[in-house]
Amino acid sequence: MRDNQKKFQKMLKEVFLLDEGEYTDSYSPDQIKTWDSFATLVLAAAIEHYFGVKLEAKEVIAIKNIGDIKKCLRNNGAVIK
Repeated sequence: MRDNQKKFQKMLKEVFLLDEGEYTDSYSPDQIKTWDSFATLVLAAAIEHYFGVKLEAKEVIAIKNIGDIKKCLRNNGAVIK
């Protein structure tokens, strides 16, 4: 689980330029100025790269905040706290 948490934090840093502790689960594009439509596409690719999870379009569209990313990963078998 700890490895997945580290991967998750690394992914957020890569996609949204966020460091550990700079976000909460409720953070959305309103709080993360680097989160735009392109970053959402990059996020989908990063999830596949880091976790081996290929998301369907409806799953990507449902992601509205950091908590949704975690939920999506959990729904696809990744253990994220």
